[in-house]
Amino acid sequence: MIQEKRHDAYQQREKLPEPTVCIKCRAMFQAGRWTWEAAPLGAYTTICPACQRVEDDFPAAHIEIHGNFFKERREEMHNLIRNTEKQEKGEHPLERIMTFAAEEEHFLVTTTGIQSAKR
Repeated sequence: MIQEKRHDAYQQREKLPEPTVCIKCRAMFQAGRWTWEAAPLGAYTTICPACQRVEDDFPAAHIEIHGNFFKERREEMHNLIRNTEKQEKGEHPLERIMTFAAEEEHFLVTTTGIQSAKR
């Protein structure tokens, strides 16, 4: 199968110097990935792709949940979304919920990454 190239304007074009720390969320880039480890003194600084997406209000994905199933399990779905966010964000600093609009008839969730939306 031919896979289409995914264009992501927020993907780093070149490798960041290591260690680099995000000035907004304090996530650290080291060994080729973003983690929540504490940055050493003298680390380079930047804004991570997730914080940049939040600042630009440009989500990578959105989820809308509604219908009869939603109405019957509203509280369960709310807890599932929050628990998934906690676990994803803990393991992958670039996977975060940007907005979580809990309306009477539906939930609308926007995320900084596509993996948390898929999950």
